[in-house]
Amino acid sequence: YPLMPRRVLFGGVGFVLFWALYFHPFGLALRPLLWQEGADRDEAVEYSMEQAINMSLEERLDDVWLMLSRRVNDLYQFRKYIEYVPSVRPYFGLDLIVQGHVALVPRILWPGKPDLERLSMQLVYDAGIVSEQSTVSAKSNFYQDAYLSQGWIGVFLASLILGFATIFVNRLCEQLFGGYEI
Repeated sequence: YPLMPRRVLFGGVGFVLFWALYFHPFGLALRPLLWQEGADRDEAVEYSMEQAINMSLEERLDDVWLMLSRRVNDLYQFRKYIEYVPSVRPYFGLDLIVQGHVALVPRILWPGKPDLERLSMQLVYDAGIVSEQSTVSAKSNFYQDAYLSQGWIGVFLASLILGFATIFVNRLCEQLFGGYEI
């Protein structure tokens, strides 16, 4: 137990470094091959692995900086959603929640299940956040979905629900795993 914080810290730092320096560049190389060029999955994975392994450290750090400065910041995307809803399109109501529940059904039980990436990205295209020719996946986050569903009231209610869910999970973990020791 006394070594656990150190293990978590070093394990977490190692995972983040692996993800940022190897897995993220792999995904950047793989996505256009599969989405736009229609390459064979095995060949695309092999090519993307070669690309990710053969990158210089400077290229990796540039990719990480671009990801952190552009993709992690959702303000541009949120501003576009505020301009789009409700002035261009009315609030979605429960449509986004229903769409989220579609994701829970395994494809093996529903072979005709719609392509969820295409469904969720259609909103992004309609709002003018990215064009259909781009290779990014820029789906809305929890708070953006709450705003799109019911405006600022939706954000307030979603925050309350998330807070209550967090408190419930916290108390459940304390009961199941021995209180504050864990």
